[in-house]
Amino acid sequence: MRPHQRTSWHHVASAAVLAAALALAACTGRGPGSAQGKDDPLQTKAIADVTALAQDRSQAIADIVGSPLGNWRTNTSPCLGQRGEIADDGRWTLKGFAGLPVAPADQISTLHQVRDM
Repeated sequence: MRPHQRTSWHHVASAAVLAAALALAACTGRGPGSAQGKDDPLQTKAIADVTALAQDRSQAIADIVGSPLGNWRTNTSPCLGQRGEIADDGRWTLKGFAGLPVAPADQISTLHQVRDM
């Protein structure tokens, strides 16, 4: 396998894990079916708690896919508003990154499995 091919399927799988992790730690508490309004207070949690939730969710994805979750890491940053403003009131977002190798022939079905979780 050529190196650029391996990189591309690692990126696709990593993006699926990243999307699941980001869903746990978005700046706004609003999501599909959420009754929370824009002026309602945001939920607060410790970074360590959200990091653990993101890692658990990412591991669940890895378990469904049947591939090891490699090189797990996270990064936090202040929330960024719709107009590019940076939150200065302690709100933050967490991004999770990991490698999750998936063979090219299995990528579409794997993404469907993750979507249907």
